[in-house]
Amino acid sequence: MLKGDKLMDRRLKIVIENCPQNHKCPAVNVCPVGALSQKKDFEAPKIDHNKCIRCGKCSNFCPKKSISIRIEIYAIGVKIDEHFKTTKSSYSRIRK
Repeated sequence: MLKGDKLMDRRLKIVIENCPQNHKCPAVNVCPVGALSQKKDFEAPKIDHNKCIRCGKCSNFCPKKSISIRIEIYAIGVKIDEHFKTTKSSYSRIRK
């Protein structure tokens, strides 16, 4: 999504610290495009970012909040606040 001079991207992330990894992940079956997989019943799920449509169904479904949507903002050709420790360049990355 492009907003003004900023590009926003939503990306899923597995928060391993929150995942109990002691059962079959129920969120795997919720994904409408099969972007989540779990090879063994006792490991955190893996995300296929090429398949993921970032709908948020899995992150809303996960009872332990082990799957989260991270929003990344890319500023194009602007100086970013010193707080983010970036410098002026054609593409500077801001993490939220």
